[in-house]
Amino acid sequence: MKFSRAYVEITNICGLSCSFCPPKNQPTTTMPLSLFKSITEQLRSYTDEIALHVMGDPMVLSNVKEYLDIAYDAGLKVMITTSGFYLDDLRREALFHPTLRQINISLNSFNK
Repeated sequence: MKFSRAYVEITNICGLSCSFCPPKNQPTTTMPLSLFKSITEQLRSYTDEIALHVMGDPMVLSNVKEYLDIAYDAGLKVMITTSGFYLDDLRREALFHPTLRQINISLNSFNK
């Protein structure tokens, strides 16, 4: 059975407090690259695309390109949703990674 997309939360860090998001009850954490590599290897037989967003903003990570490299090596396309809050020069460059299929920038978080 193939799924159209799997959601993988590589971090639960966002940095904003938008009214439409539920409060975060879990400790702040980021998925180790080794675990992400294992997950992508397992997921590639179930889907061709992963979304790197559940509650956290993947663009908060200064090494987001390393996660994209791992997804690319696994043959997965990636969809990212971000608040746009962390799009400095380094992270903006990652948005041109060949594995990215879609980039969503939340307009709802603009005034937060």
